[in-house]
Amino acid sequence: MYKIEQNSIELWAIEADKEFKKSQLPMNDEQSKAFVSCCMNQKAMDNDKDFVEKLEKKQLGYSSIFWNRVKYCHTYTVSPSLALFMGFVSNSFGDVTIYANYLQYKAHQYNQKHIDIDFLSMHCFPMGFPSKEVMQKVWDAQKVERKDYGDSDNLLDYQKCQ
Repeated sequence: MYKIEQNSIELWAIEADKEFKKSQLPMNDEQSKAFVSCCMNQKAMDNDKDFVEKLEKKQLGYSSIFWNRVKYCHTYTVSPSLALFMGFVSNSFGDVTIYANYLQYKAHQYNQKHIDIDFLSMHCFPMGFPSKEVMQKVWDAQKVERKDYGDSDNLLDYQKCQ
C-alpha cells in the first residue's frame, strides 16, 4: 500500500517496469495478428477520422477505454492504431489502467509526447506482454487505503500523482 505522494505513480511504474521485464510472454496468435494488422495499416488507421470517432465514442471496447483514458488522464497522446492494439492485449479495465499509466512513465522516460505502436514494441514490450499473474501483482501493488485518500483505492486513479 502506498502513501500518496506527487511521484507515487512514477515509483510504482519503476517497480512495474522491473516486473514486466522479468516476465514478458510472447504474444498469442490473436495478439500477433492484431499487432501485424495494426503495423501494416498504421498510417491508414491513424488518419481515419471515422475510426478515431469510434474510439472517442467508446464503440471499440477496451481500445476505446484506453484511448479515452490516455486522452483525459495523461500528458501524452497515442496513435489510434496503438489504442486499437492495446484493446487486444487488455483483458480488463484494470489492465487498461495499468498500461495507460505505465506508458505515461515510458513516455516521460524517453521524453515523448506522442507514442505509437513502434515505440511500444521497441521501448515498452519488445519481447511480449506480462502474464495475468504479473498484471495482478502490479495491480495489487498500486492499492491505497480509500479511507485515507478519498474516492478510489487505486493509486493510478489519482491525477495529482501522475
